[in-house]
Amino acid sequence: MASLSSYSPLLDVVVAAAVDATGARRGWLLAVAAEQLVVVAASGDEGVSKVGTRGPVGSGWAGYAVASRRPLALAPEDGDARFDSDLVLRVGPRPASLFCVPCRYLGSINGALQLVDKSGGAPFSLDDVELVAWLAEVAGAAIDEAARGIITPPPQPEALGAELRQLAARDPSRYATIAGVVRELLQSG
Repeated sequence: MASLSSYSPLLDVVVAAAVDATGARRGWLLAVAAEQLVVVAASGDEGVSKVGTRGPVGSGWAGYAVASRRPLALAPEDGDARFDSDLVLRVGPRPASLFCVPCRYLGSINGALQLVDKSGGAPFSLDDVELVAWLAEVAGAAIDEAARGIITPPPQPEALGAELRQLAARDPSRYATIAGVVRELLQSG
């Protein structure tokens, strides 16, 4: 990816969904842009202050996930030197748990979704891995869209309502799933 010139609200939504769904305390979405990792979205305690931070593409936990093309879940130790190169965690208290998943779009890795401090001091679970891996796929598409400047405006309420009615008639099961997500989003906002 050459540059990340546009902002997509979907970037924030994906990180917030990952933080909320896993019970993490903080989370960040980092994009690969012009041979660097760039923090493009954040959620949770003090996470937003890191948006815009840049560093070498191979730096920290997100850099590892990008380079290895594999997720990383661990309970890091306080003295772990790998924190010294992490864009979002090099300063401040060390997390009790850490989870980082590469974001991919059309087979290419274009970022990483990083979460820390699952509630209650627990490690991230296999359910968390599955959910965040899915959200990382959405994030990969959103990063690509933002980089190409293709930000699709949200549909007008009337148009969205018509699309939802068509979906309800065509695929009631899928409609029920989407309606549940929309209801949760409306109630949480």
